Parts: sequence; structure tokens; C-alpha cells
Amino acid sequence: MKKNYFFTILLFIIFLNNLDAQNHNYLMSTSFGNKGYLFIPTTMPKVLSIDIFSQSKIRITGNNLNLTNNDGYKTVQLLSNGLLDTSFSGDGIESGTPTFYSKNSATAINNNTEMLIIGREYTGDFEYKIIKVKNNGLADLNFGDSGIVVSPKDGVSDNPGFIDQISDGSFIFSTKSGNKVSIKSLTSNGSKTATLHNNYLGLSSDFQSYCKTQSGNFLFGGTYSDNTTTRNLYHFLNADGSSLKLVYQDDNQKIGSQEMISIVYDEMNQIFIVLENYYSSTSDARYHIKKFDASGTSLAKYTYREADFGFPPTKTVSLGGFTYVLGVDLSFNLRIAKLDQNGQFDSSFGNNGIATIDIAEDITKIERVTSDNSNSIFISSGNMSSTNTVFVMKLNMSYTLGTDDFTAINSNLFIYPNPSKGIINFEEKVDKAVLFDINGKMLKNFKEVNNADISEFQNGVYLLTFTLNGKSTTKKIILKK
Repeated sequence: MKKNYFFTILLFIIFLNNLDAQNHNYLMSTSFGNKGYLFIPTTMPKVLSIDIFSQSKIRITGNNLNLTNNDGYKTVQLLSNGLLDTSFSGDGIESGTPTFYSKNSATAINNNTEMLIIGREYTGDFEYKIIKVKNNGLADLNFGDSGIVVSPKDGVSDNPGFIDQISDGSFIFSTKSGNKVSIKSLTSNGSKTATLHNNYLGLSSDFQSYCKTQSGNFLFGGTYSDNTTTRNLYHFLNADGSSLKLVYQDDNQKIGSQEMISIVYDEMNQIFIVLENYYSSTSDARYHIKKFDASGTSLAKYTYREADFGFPPTKTVSLGGFTYVLGVDLSFNLRIAKLDQNGQFDSSFGNNGIATIDIAEDITKIERVTSDNSNSIFISSGNMSSTNTVFVMKLNMSYTLGTDDFTAINSNLFIYPNPSKGIINFEEKVDKAVLFDINGKMLKNFKEVNNADISEFQNGVYLLTFTLNGKSTTKKIILKK
């Protein structure tokens, strides 16, 4: 018993680098790729989707650049450890031949983990094209006309915003012609299309973001201009594609200043979370995070400046009731902010609610993010830093200390009182301190403090790691209020 106790205490001595306030690389999943990330040597100018499906496999789809102005598609499939899945197309990579006019299109995975890809094509006039890809990476020739559905030449003026599957197995997708946006349906075999909704006159572009819940409901978001104000448009759909609620919100901002950046769904609290850039400025960009329930009722709105994050937000993910906001800073590092249910930065995460991932290579962009609905966030981008590679990173957001995180560093710094009623005092100011539960889960961190307030936690035994003059040590703390 004593041996197990002392072995546990030994494990909780942490070296400085892994807990540096400017570097939180310990969030990367070390069992994936090269200690949490990898660069796949294949050309993909833009990643359109990243999906997690059976056996935690990862499927990444994007454009496949060729020498004309048209692009085919390319799909990369990985095992859960980041290795290429050779059961997919022989080597884990499949390049498709159907071409699209531009690099902007959308993808979806159906209930059979087969994939649909939609884009624009130009053959004298713009039209949309939809293809279906089987699980082996090859086109399904039984879909549509020899594997392809092509629209009538109706002047499609913008790239399709989305495609996804609805409850009866058919699909819905969006197109834009002139200033008219429509949501259309497509039968599961690609034989017939129909218009479901077309009352979106004034949308400045196709839907900028959308989200599908686990129960199959949808929320689509875009911006609407009537030459005096810019409004937000939200369309809530039922799982069968029928309209549930259409909402216009007017924030009285300048024309063209709004952008619907990201929509995610908090499955734990059953609410949609929308990230918007409501004021564009190179020096003082501003953002809203809005929350709606599944029926379309507005619940809350929080306002942020870019300086609050320290980076321009580009993506969001919801996990465990928290909202994670992601972006790239001026030093080409990945930045992640963690917000609680009240829109406040979670001070127990990273450095005052913001974590920094700094790897040897520059992270220049984040094109797609997803989660496995448990603990992990997956990030992917194509042709990072103009190289012909696909970038993928896996983050573990429920980070728990392991044996790789510890090293023995002696320190005789006196802390008191112990047991404590909630305030731990240090003999002198420490550079930083981090509180863990007895299982090694990080709870809260402090920077340049003379004391640590842990009164918000329940009575029990904790481990406090603190750093002074480049040396760190861990001591057992008893909280007894």
C-alpha cells in the first residue's frame, strides 16, 4: 500500500516545459501521428471535411489540384493512430476524376459512411455537380447518371454551401443563383431533385455555416442585406428537412460587416452555438457568440473583442458543455479558448482560459475541425505553408497527467497552511502553480502569485505543482473547509 502511494506521488512531479504558460503542447494526443500531429505528403489545396466514423477512423476530403482550372476530389483515410488506412483504396488515398470549377464545394457522409461531394462546374454556364463515393474510395456508378448528378444550366452563381442527409435517407443541399438561395432535396439514388425552400432573397452569399445535431435537426446561418442594415438569418429545419423556424436578427451593423463564422451544437445542453464576426476591423474586430435552443428560441448573446482572444477566431467546437474557440495567432501558433456555459473564459484551462500549441512548423490556417463527441478535437488543413501536404492534429481536451509528463525536481519552498480552508500561501512569489486532482486531471492554474485560492473545490486531497526560478515540484494539499 505504501509503495503504491509513494509511486503515485512520484508521478506527479512535473517538468517546466510541459506546463509553460506560453506552450500547452501537452494537449496533443501523443498516440496520434508525431506526438499529436502529422503532415500527409499529398496535394490538397483545401480541406472540405474531416469526419470520424467507425473504429475511430478519420476521413479527410478536399480538392485535388490539376493543371486546368478544374479540380477533382481527393480523400485521405487514417486509422485512429494516424497511419494511412490501407483498406481504403489500397494506400489510404483516393483521387477522383470528376472535376469542379473551383476549390469551394461541400461534402457529407451518409448513414452508411459513404460520401457525397458537391461543387460547381462550368460548361458554357455554371451548374452544380454531385458525386457519390463508396467506402473503398471509388465513385458509385449506380448513383445518378453513371455516378454523377448534374443540375440544369440555371446560372448557379456561387459555390454550394452544404450537402447532408435527412431522416428518410435522401439528401438536402443549397445552391445560389443571382441573389436567390435555395435548399433542394435529392433522392438517395440521385434520380430526382426538388426545391424545398427558396425564400432567402437578399442573402449576401450562400449559407456561410450550418450544423446538424445527432437527432438530425439542422440550423443554417447566413447574412442578409436590405441596403440599410445587415441582418443575420437563421433557418431551423426538422430532421426531415421541413421548416421549423426562420429567424432574422438585426444588430444594426454596417453593410457587409457581418460574417457567420461557425455553428456547432452542444449535445449536453441541447443548444446551438453561433460564432459571428459582427464588426470587421484590422485593429478591433468584434464577435458575438449566440445561443439558441433546438426550437429556434434565442437564449443568450455574448460580445467579445479580438483582443480578448489574442487571435482571430475561425472555428468552434462543443465538448462536455464547454465551447472551444480556435484560431491562429500572428506567430502561426494554434490558439484555443475554452468558454463555460456563461460565455466566460475557463481559468482552469491553459493560460487564463487560452491554450497555445506551438510546433516546429508554422500553422498558417485552420480549415476544418470536428470532435469525436467524447474528449478529442481533430483539426485539418490542406497545403500548409504552400507545401503539398495535408495537416492533421488531434487534441485531448480532458488531459490527464501521465508518466511522460513527470520528472523529479527538488524544491524546499515552504507552503502553508496545509490542511487549508481554501487559500494556499507560498513562502515567496512563485512563477506559476497548477492544481491537479489525485487522478492527475488539471483543475486550475495560477501565474506569478503569492498564494493560490482553491476554495471553489470540494474537500479532499489535491496535488499542487509550482515553479520558481526554473525549478518545479509537486506537493500534496489537503483541502478542509
